[in-house]
Amino acid sequence: INAEYGDNDRILLDVAEPDSVNNDLARKLVTVFESQIAGGKKYDDAILGRRKANACFFSTHELDFTSDLSFAVDLTPLIVDAQRDLVQFTVESIDRFRDNVVDRLKRHMH
Repeated sequence: INAEYGDNDRILLDVAEPDSVNNDLARKLVTVFESQIAGGKKYDDAILGRRKANACFFSTHELDFTSDLSFAVDLTPLIVDAQRDLVQFTVESIDRFRDNVVDRLKRHMH
């Protein structure tokens, strides 16, 4: 979790692959939906590139702790409580993010 920003909704996934066999597997997994790349869009390259960018830009004042980083959200509350509304769950997460950004801006602007 990114404690520096008080971000408790985002789960960090270190998806760095230590060897070329796993790198090949990662590429195969992101190309499984041929319709996404058949028209010439390079989603496979973009996904792998985004993982590298996430790792690089995650901590701007520290060395990278991984070469590839993905983000996830824990959806367990939606499974545990079948009555929980997906839209409301999402809006609550967005509101927490918004509040966090506003708080940080206020601290740094004054």
